[in-house]
Amino acid sequence: MIEEFRVHPLYYLLVAFSVLLLLLLGRALWEMVTTGVLLFFGIAIVAILWFLSALGTRVHLLPTEMAIQMPMRFPLLPPLCTQLRTSPVNATEVFDRRTTCTIDYRQLYSIDESGRFLTVLTILYYPKEQDGLLDLTQIATITLPLMRNQQTLRQRLAAVIAQ
Repeated sequence: MIEEFRVHPLYYLLVAFSVLLLLLLGRALWEMVTTGVLLFFGIAIVAILWFLSALGTRVHLLPTEMAIQMPMRFPLLPPLCTQLRTSPVNATEVFDRRTTCTIDYRQLYSIDESGRFLTVLTILYYPKEQDGLLDLTQIATITLPLMRNQQTLRQRLAAVIAQ
């Protein structure tokens, strides 16, 4: 049985608010260019890209592993996780390219909630070595955005970690 968890709809509101802010700052830039308005214009662009990236995130709980799908990562960001698979690009849909991170349940170390406004899940896990064994000397992390049914996701992963 495969369970799918998607991002909370609040991210649509955050994207809309960021676009509105970008339009207002663009109007202010049209009238007069100042460093303050230019700075906040850049911050609004980054916020839009960040929230749009979070909107495409999906978590699939499979029988033996979890698969985390995120839209194509930005080149300057650190890698999503150590086990990356990039789905092939469809010739008609260039923007459908996703990065998938798979983490076996045996790799999971801990799961924690953090944040005040947008409570996110931080997953700690042991990365795999080239030969498939777990590297128990390092702990890698991945942070998921606010998800729908986040408590259910957390309970499912906590139950797997307890085993």
